[in-house]
Amino acid sequence: MIPAEKTSIGASYDPFGAHLADPYSFHARARREEPVFYSTVFQAWVVTRYEDVRHVLLHPEVFSSANAIRSVSATFTPECVAVLERGYPMTRGLLNTDGAAHERLRTPFLKALGKKHVRRLEPFIREQVDALVAAMLPAGKADIVQQFIHILPFRVLARVLGIDEPDYERVNKLSRAASRIFRAGNLTPDEQVATARLMIELHHTVVDYARARRTDPRDDLISAVTAELAPGDAPLTFEQESDLAWCLPGVISSANSVEAILGTGIYYLLANHDQWATLVARPDLIDSAIEEICRYDPPAQTFARITTRPVTLSGVELPTGTEVMVAFGSANRDEALVDRPEEFDITRPRTQHLTFGQGHHLCLGAPVVRAVLRTTLETFIRRMPGLRIVGEQPIPFVPTLNHRQPVRLPVTW
Repeated sequence: MIPAEKTSIGASYDPFGAHLADPYSFHARARREEPVFYSTVFQAWVVTRYEDVRHVLLHPEVFSSANAIRSVSATFTPECVAVLERGYPMTRGLLNTDGAAHERLRTPFLKALGKKHVRRLEPFIREQVDALVAAMLPAGKADIVQQFIHILPFRVLARVLGIDEPDYERVNKLSRAASRIFRAGNLTPDEQVATARLMIELHHTVVDYARARRTDPRDDLISAVTAELAPGDAPLTFEQESDLAWCLPGVISSANSVEAILGTGIYYLLANHDQWATLVARPDLIDSAIEEICRYDPPAQTFARITTRPVTLSGVELPTGTEVMVAFGSANRDEALVDRPEEFDITRPRTQHLTFGQGHHLCLGAPVVRAVLRTTLETFIRRMPGLRIVGEQPIPFVPTLNHRQPVRLPVTW
């Protein structure tokens, strides 16, 4: 049972309601008054200060990722579970493993998504950005979310993976639908079942690709990961297929995170138009702008961990098996990390923000995210320096805790 004195803040924490549009004001109060508090919504202790979050991420032997998927699956209906049981078991993947098991799965992705490989990808990113911008220019206005942000990230990640272009639309649709399963608490029972079926279809699709690449390898991520996780030329075992089914779709769904960073980044630059004007005048600030975009409003606000032994964090004693939620968004706005944390300022010195995590679970796609942001900003500055938001209407954000981004963003130039 949680002591009453530990629920003073947690009892009023409403991450999917009152604090969804603006989690940051509540986080600031929590960092001051109760930096580790119990959330009755998450049924977990929420960690809000930068040093505490960083400590959790750097000590996976104490704060395991084993509950990263279990914390979601706890909200599945029995009907949804019955559908999922007809697919590959939700037992191991990049998100919910630690130690040697995690390194085995992570290593092939690390090799294939390194900076050298991302540099080879940059001409393709530039080609896609140029084409999308060229398509928007004649009209003099656009909804940049629908006409650019919803398109570019998936094209880039599909290219990395080796998805055939005729499959783009189908796989993108499956990935978007399947990613909703990780917001199961917001779905009706019927929606959970429909989403589970689509996720199984996505898993079978990537496994079919893996089988094809096994006999006809190409210079793509699916070929590289399949060769590493399933060496040899024998038919894939069920266990090997399970590994591939739960690891490869994660790269596809990371397009959602890239979309979120693109969307919020462009929005904050234009909503604080002096920042956009500064960037146009000083393109040398692009790398600083990228880091400020990532710091200010990260796509993943929280992530789950579970303690493997008794530990004390900011004076709170956590027994073995305690669920913990690290609040990346709060950590990035900790006054101990940056001055004026609530201000969006692309001229500030670079910070060691935690948007891409830290330690063994550092985001594998971070170099791709930065490359997409850099190419987009370089192109927008060059071809649309007068970019601005149309009108005075408020810009609504997607009502979700993670993958926060504008629903639409009407702009002109």
